[in-house]
Amino acid sequence: MGSCDYKALLDHHFHDNNPCGISKEYPNEVEHLELNECTRDVSGHLKSLKLSADEGIDTELKLLLARVGIFDVDASHKSVTICPRHRGEQGLRWRTRKINCSIPNEIIQHVDSAKGSHRVTSSLSAIILKNTGTLVPVGLRKCAANHD
Repeated sequence: MGSCDYKALLDHHFHDNNPCGISKEYPNEVEHLELNECTRDVSGHLKSLKLSADEGIDTELKLLLARVGIFDVDASHKSVTICPRHRGEQGLRWRTRKINCSIPNEIIQHVDSAKGSHRVTSSLSAIILKNTGTLVPVGLRKCAANHD
C-alpha cells in the first residue's frame, strides 16, 4: 500500500512513525479513500471527549482535517487521500493518554504538571496554531485556566 496524502499533512506537524496500512479496527477496509468519502458519524467520538458542542467539527472530514491543523475546508481538501490506518488513528479511534495540560506556555503560563480537566476545541486549536505555529490537536487535555 502506497503512502496516502494525509500522511504528508500529518508529518507537517508531527513525525508520524506509522506507515500507511490497514486499521486494526476495520481490517476489511484496505483501499485509500478521498476525505469526502469519510462520512462516519463523529458525534459519539466527540461526546466521549466531552466535545459534543464543538460546532467546528460536525463531520468526519472536518475532524480529520482539524487533527492536522486545517480548520477552513475548501474543495481541494476533499480529494486528499487517506489510508485506513490514518483514518482510524486520527479519526474515531483517536485517543490520548496525556493527562496534563497541552497548551503551550507562550499562550498561558502554568506549571508543566497542571492537570487537564477540559478538552481543546477546534476553535482553540486554530487560535493556538495561528499564534504559535504549534498544533495542539482537537481533543487533547487543557487545564481550567485556559478558556476558548
